[in-house]
Amino acid sequence: MTDEFSPLLPYADIQIDENGLPISQQYDDPYFSRNGGLAETQHVFIAGNDLPQRWQGLDPNRQPFVIGETGFGTGLNFLTTWQAWEQSKPSGWLHFVSTELHPIRLEQLTQLHQQWPELAEYAAQLQQQWPLPQRGFHRLNFPDSRISLTLLYGDAADTLPQLSAEVDAWYLDGFAPVRNEGLWNSDLYQTIGKLTAAGGTFATYTAAGHVRRGLADAGFEVSKRDGFGYKRDMSVGQKAGEKTNSPIVDKATIVGAGIAGATIARTLAERGLSITVLEAGPEPASEASGVFAGLVRPWPELTRSPRERYFESAFLFAQRNLRTKRSWFEQTGITQAFDNEERAGRIAERGFSESLLEAENNQLHYPGGLTVAPKAWCQALLQHPNIHVQYNTAVENIPETDQPVILAGGWKLAALSQPEHCKLQFIRGQLSTVAAKPPEKARCHNGHWLSHPGSKDSVIGSSFVPNSNDSSLSEQEHTETVKKLQRDKVLPEGEHPATALYANVRLASNDRMPIIGRLSSPNDSPVYVSTAHGSRGLTGALLAAEIIKSRLLNEPAPIEANLLEAVSPQRFANRSTS
Repeated sequence: MTDEFSPLLPYADIQIDENGLPISQQYDDPYFSRNGGLAETQHVFIAGNDLPQRWQGLDPNRQPFVIGETGFGTGLNFLTTWQAWEQSKPSGWLHFVSTELHPIRLEQLTQLHQQWPELAEYAAQLQQQWPLPQRGFHRLNFPDSRISLTLLYGDAADTLPQLSAEVDAWYLDGFAPVRNEGLWNSDLYQTIGKLTAAGGTFATYTAAGHVRRGLADAGFEVSKRDGFGYKRDMSVGQKAGEKTNSPIVDKATIVGAGIAGATIARTLAERGLSITVLEAGPEPASEASGVFAGLVRPWPELTRSPRERYFESAFLFAQRNLRTKRSWFEQTGITQAFDNEERAGRIAERGFSESLLEAENNQLHYPGGLTVAPKAWCQALLQHPNIHVQYNTAVENIPETDQPVILAGGWKLAALSQPEHCKLQFIRGQLSTVAAKPPEKARCHNGHWLSHPGSKDSVIGSSFVPNSNDSSLSEQEHTETVKKLQRDKVLPEGEHPATALYANVRLASNDRMPIIGRLSSPNDSPVYVSTAHGSRGLTGALLAAEIIKSRLLNEPAPIEANLLEAVSPQRFANRSTS
């Protein structure tokens, strides 16, 4: 992907014919067979990849079964596979990864799904999490069914090379090769071959000679089978070898019970791991995560930078995972102002979904922005039978264990979690509660004014004091914050005495990106880190946890490879030698 791309994808242009068959106007081709889409999926893709037989005997503590697809379309292949997965009742986890250049509008998708009532329960869950048409990777989890869906929005030539995964079975289902050469070419076949696990398979409805030859050149042994409907033949293939199972991971130790550690603990616990959390304080969120309230929001910039892309993905992932109303968060929406009178308009004109952001009067509005109470959120996350928390347990050295250790503390763990060649910065911040009635939408501009979930007071802050680990309370700092917010027209004029103060220290990296992934260690011990989230930890915590889980359990990554590199602990050493 390149920075010149607009973040927003065009929706699919679909016409429905007299028989209810959706026809793509971009490719002048139907989305599925006129002889029956569901039966076609079952014959070509599920049976063509010898499913569900290959699902039997999956180990829930090993890496999942991964299906890759070219062209998500209506989601029919995914929904039919979901149904087959549920009916076969395997013990493992299914990851379904699919590319899409022209996503379908939710309203039209819902209408199209109505023609398959037998898939209605799955379709409804997909519709609830249907992503905005923003370029990038979108991870959707369905834990009750032990299924994850990762939608790669953008041109497959850009997105598939950015996928970090080992695919067990491919559904090659783009529009007809003569109409959609972007999904049927030698470069893409080579990418598919590289992403395929040893012993992995593919199936496709087409038996075109150039397709079969291209896939054979990519490492598959290709053969024909009886086609579906009016098609005489279809193609299947298998890559040589046998997949090697990854080591069993059933336990992990997490250092830190703030928002970074709590989200990782919950994410891994829901996958069946036994989790021990070591927390130096007497309760969850004893350090920087103990603020009264904070914001979950996107952080758009003037260019499509890795930082913008990462936090956009993080915000959208958090939004999907915070759909059910809880007392510790509110979807109030957020308004952000800028010093530069043109900045909001210049950001918005790059092209974003209006559901993500809108510009008006040098302000950006984030309709889906959330206000959260982090301490209550951490407490809720840690309430799981697979999680055991040891409070008042300070960690001075990395615990010696053959199970993974994840360092998810803040500035007090900097000496343990700091990668080689990285400079970490301590940043003091103080928030205050005030008796002023909260704004209908949270406001931010060099600070913020927001509601305090579960309280009648509102919250203002935060101060920003670089190179300081002082967490003492300061009335003078509160007064300065009030003046700053009033000067920036965030907070109304008048007296706003503090009803409570909270100060702590944030940790940031020298490139202002979080540090997430496996640390280099002399004995190659399994030590991971999620730290340096700065002031954006509430937005990024859930995605960071998903990244740690994917690396730990050898699952498809939820973000692009170049974004994994942008948050990797190894990036600092890589830059020092380049």
